[in-house]
Order: sequence, then structure tokens, then C-alpha cells
Amino acid sequence: TEIEVPTCLIKGSDVNAEEIILCAHLFEGYVKLGANDNISGSAALIEVARTLNDLIESGMLPRPKRSIRFIWIPEFQGTIPWAVKHKDILKNTLCNINLDMVGLWLSKSQSMYCLHRTTMGNPHYLNDVAESFYHYMGATNKSFVATGMGRPDALKPVFSVTGSRDPFYYSINAHYGASDHEVFNDWGVQVPGVIMITWPDNYYHTSGDRPEICDPTQLHRAIVLAAVSAYTIAEAGEEGAIRIASEVAANASKRLAIKMRYDLAQINAATAENLSALYRTARFNQDAYLNNEVATLATVMELAPASASLKSYVAALQGNVKASWAANCK
Repeated sequence: TEIEVPTCLIKGSDVNAEEIILCAHLFEGYVKLGANDNISGSAALIEVARTLNDLIESGMLPRPKRSIRFIWIPEFQGTIPWAVKHKDILKNTLCNINLDMVGLWLSKSQSMYCLHRTTMGNPHYLNDVAESFYHYMGATNKSFVATGMGRPDALKPVFSVTGSRDPFYYSINAHYGASDHEVFNDWGVQVPGVIMITWPDNYYHTSGDRPEICDPTQLHRAIVLAAVSAYTIAEAGEEGAIRIASEVAANASKRLAIKMRYDLAQINAATAENLSALYRTARFNQDAYLNNEVATLATVMELAPASASLKSYVAALQGNVKASWAANCK
């Protein structure tokens, strides 16, 4: 059959530079069409494109070095043939951000706005770029305690006039597939991709998935997060790459420490019968996590491959991560 895939492109200043692809599935079978799944992601993607284009065309933001591509696809049944047809584009693509179910009213559904990372086989700094903005949104969109001052409001609120005034409820998670970023992460494509998604969703694939379950404020925040994540990567040169590398290294130390605590807890609870097996598993996990973090730092080099300063800085950060891990393993 003939599959329609609407697309648009914000051209970068360097016609030979790479691209960032943002996607949302516009169709998922006749009985699965819903407001949150995934009219919300498709509408948000239009607004991301409009916002970035207006800011760039007005001169409020510099035109990024790299192009930003937007595609609206039938879930999987459109993404796969699109990827097959456009291998030339994918070879020149740094990463993918997938917006799937981004508008749910979080507090009413006891839900979170989740960021699911790339696969372990596709280590990439995109994870840390997006995570840093999630944390920033969370920190600046909530009231906080200040003794003697009452309850100060959010520092930099992102609200919609018709939406909630809720804090930003979010979660950073390991990779999860079941959406179009999985096509990009596939070993035959190897474009690192993340998904931004509200979950859990009690209305998922039901007739209750109607506009009233969505929160304009959450949609607003989803648009901001996707836009700033994509633009940060699209415009990054040597200076931006150094900042991103610093973020990755800081998070790497945190992630390795958390995993170390978990593995040690498993070993400490071991019996004589399973100690050996638990130790082998823990050691395997530690090696895998370390290799992943070192490889993630290496991906930052694609932002400024000719920079000797960046190469030296990334190598130093990799050495620090390895040394810290080795010290903790003693």
C-alpha cells in the first residue's frame, strides 16, 4: 500500500552536517486512535517544529549547525518502510526523540512523564542531555520550602493558562521499546533513540482516551523538553560538546555508584549456595555498566570530531570514570 508520512525540516546552517530526527506516530490502527495515544504526541510535535522555526526565523535563537527533521508516521508499519527507504538520511542522523502519549493529566492519573533511555547497545549522550532538562523542569516547576517565607512558587514555571498548576512529575528509566524509537535503535539502523511518554495510563487503548484526560500544562512541558533537547544537540559545537561531556561524566559516576550499591546488596544477602553465581552476575553487570558509560562519553566526539581539546577532555573524563569505578570495586 501507499503510506503517507508527513515531514518537515528545519535546515541547519551547515548543509553537510548531521540531523536530529523527532517523530510521533499519527496512526496506530482504527480501534486505537486516542487523544493521548497519540494525537497528543503528534500535536506536540507540530508545536515543537513551529516554536523552533519561529524562534530561529525571528533571530531569537541562532540557526543551529545541524538540521532538525520531524516525521509523523503510522506506528511501526510506517516507521520501518520509511527507515528502509531513507537509509541515506539515517546514516547522517545523530539521534531520535520519539513523542508517544505525552499529554496525560499526571496528577489525576497518578502518572509520570517518563524518559526511557536508549538501548545499552546504543550508548549516547542524548540520554544525559534530555535527562538534564527533565531535572531542571522538575526543580523549577514546584513549590519549595523556605523557612519564614511561606511557600514560594515555582522558580521558572511552565504552565498553560487552561492547564494545571501541578509540579512536574517525572521519571528517568532504562530502555523500553514498543514504539517507533525502537526502529531507530534497531541494530540494522543504529540511530540512538529515546521515548518521552506519560505512564501509567489507565485510558491506554480504550474508548476513554479522550481530550479531557489531557492537561494543557503537561503538553506545554512536553513541547519545551523535546524542543530544548533537540536544539541543544543541533547547535552544539566544541564548547557545547564539552558541557555535554561534563554532564555525562557526572551522571556516569552516579549511575555506577547506584548499580554498585545494588550489586553489593545482592552479594551481602547471598548464601553459600548462590554466592558464586551472584558474584559472577554482579561482575558482569559492573563491567557492562562501565563499558556503557565509557562508550557514551566517546559519542560526544561526534559533535566536534576535529577538536583536540574535546578529545583530550573526553579521554580525561573516561580515565576518571574508570579510576573511580576501579577504586569502588576494591
